[in-house]
Amino acid sequence: MTTRKSRGPADRDAGGVGMLGRFMERAGLGRDHPGPPAAGDNEPMKELFSEVAVPVAEEETAGAFLGPWRLMAIDGFEWDAPDTRENAAAFGFAGAGADDAGRPAFPKVRVVTVSECASHAVADAAMGGVAGKGAGEQSLARGLYRRLG
Repeated sequence: MTTRKSRGPADRDAGGVGMLGRFMERAGLGRDHPGPPAAGDNEPMKELFSEVAVPVAEEETAGAFLGPWRLMAIDGFEWDAPDTRENAAAFGFAGAGADDAGRPAFPKVRVVTVSECASHAVADAAMGGVAGKGAGEQSLARGLYRRLG
């Protein structure tokens, strides 16, 4: 019988940076990083995400499988984005236009993820805006269905 290694905050390498630190270091997002990449320059992050976002449960992990099938869940949420013209144009505002007087303070990014039920590890994700046709969770989820194996 094999045991699963811890993948939580206590899982540290010799340098003490942990998984998040290694991810940020590999992505070039250290303390001296000037900020997010220019609009449209997200390919390095997509490539990195595709390498690290994988199911981690083993066959012995309780609740990870139902017979031969790995149990996965799909869910969506929204993030506030910095209030910039670029973000307003790319993502929009929940329930209002960018020039509406009663608009929310920040543009919103809609995220839909496919996660492993037992470990909660994110295996895939799609992001988009909250405004306009095709901006709903179901639209983003349809793109994820095609990538499930």
